[in-house]
Amino acid sequence: MMFRFCRTGIPAALVALLAVELGAQQDPSVKLRVAQGFEQAGEWERAAQLYDDLVRSDSVNYVYFDGLRRSYVQLKRYDAAVDLVRSRLRKNPSDPVLLASLAGLWYDAGREGAADSTWNSILEREAKNPGLVKLIASSQIERRLHDRAIQTFLRGRTASGNPVLFSEDLGLVYS
Repeated sequence: MMFRFCRTGIPAALVALLAVELGAQQDPSVKLRVAQGFEQAGEWERAAQLYDDLVRSDSVNYVYFDGLRRSYVQLKRYDAAVDLVRSRLRKNPSDPVLLASLAGLWYDAGREGAADSTWNSILEREAKNPGLVKLIASSQIERRLHDRAIQTFLRGRTASGNPVLFSEDLGLVYS
């Protein structure tokens, strides 16, 4: 007997069986497990559909939100991901982690100016926060914006008054 495997080696029949189980039972925890199974199988469109249902039923659940955001990114539906993050920002407009995510999505969507503006606005308020500086620089590095990441680290170092802060990070980016 031959099994058709998805990209991750999970038998497609198993994923289909989970989907059938979902139809019979609308429990959000089951729906979440099925959506996560679709993610692992690389079935991003199906995962996005389930995560969208979950977000509609519980808009404050971060796990559902993040699953839908990841699915949109994998599908290169950056505008949908931007809209999703912006809707979450309406509840907490100054959340620097969401703003940093939004900046990265804007860059991915080809809106470099909006991305830079958002990263800079976060740094204006949070440059003394090493975790956020590192988060922004990591987002820039992911997008191969090494010069910007270096400037972000240096800006954080200056704001903190610590001349050795981010030394290892800078060394890695420079190399």
